[in-house]
Amino acid sequence: MSEKFKGVWIPKAIYEDKNLTPTDKLILSDIATLNEYFKSNETISKEVGVSERTASRSIKKLESTGYIDTKLFDGRNRVVKLTRAVDKMARQPSQIDQAAKPKWLHSIQESIQPSIQSSKGVIYPFNETEFVEAWSVWILERKEKRLRKYTHLGEQTALHNLQKISNDNYLTAIQIINNSITHGWQGLFALKEQKTKRPKLDAAKASKWASGLS
Repeated sequence: MSEKFKGVWIPKAIYEDKNLTPTDKLILSDIATLNEYFKSNETISKEVGVSERTASRSIKKLESTGYIDTKLFDGRNRVVKLTRAVDKMARQPSQIDQAAKPKWLHSIQESIQPSIQSSKGVIYPFNETEFVEAWSVWILERKEKRLRKYTHLGEQTALHNLQKISNDNYLTAIQIINNSITHGWQGLFALKEQKTKRPKLDAAKASKWASGLS
């Protein structure tokens, strides 16, 4: 570790997140201190004091639940970044004005009707009120259909998947939700691209067209 290392500051929002293990919180807080995180699982295991397998499992969990995004850098090295929502969550309280906090940091009861509340503590991929309301209607729709209730981890994973299939566009995400409700689907699916139908040529026209080319 660097000689200048003075410790890891754990943001309150991460510290109080019951969905995370102590190892998850420490790794996520370390990632939050850097704009780009290049540490390997081997380095993480040595610094945190866990096995490489545990470090790898924690990174995969943080990615699958939407806390971080990972990709390869130069085709070999891994770079890790916080997702947009978690990056805002990890800021120090002094850096965020109370009135300007993202809506997902407030109680859902302050932004939508109590009858369509979603689970507290879930991190939304989009801050727009319209999305929060649409997601809450989706939760209510599942309840009325008597589908199995999302676990906290299951709901967070579903939100992360919705962010991916909507190409990080909240309007597209709302449309995906509305499509599932309209068609009575139990899951959320990416929108299908509308294909332009080409007029079909009958046999006579096709023969005449082909002869004209010869």
